[in-house]
Amino acid sequence: MRLRRPMRDIKTINALLTGAEQRALERGEGVPGPEHLLMSALALPDGSARRAFERLGADPDAFAAAVDR
Repeated sequence: MRLRRPMRDIKTINALLTGAEQRALERGEGVPGPEHLLMSALALPDGSARRAFERLGADPDAFAAAVDR
């Protein structure tokens, strides 16, 4: 796989991983899982994950609460 825009892609990957780690720690979990990565993606400033969720008819704002339940 080749990155189209290496510096921007690396920054996005870093933001995703850092955000996932923060969300796991906030929930008292030591290791981030896929749900934390998705929460992190939903918080990206470009809004791409939120738009994808909405296109599927899912509520991006309800995801974290669903995970907590």
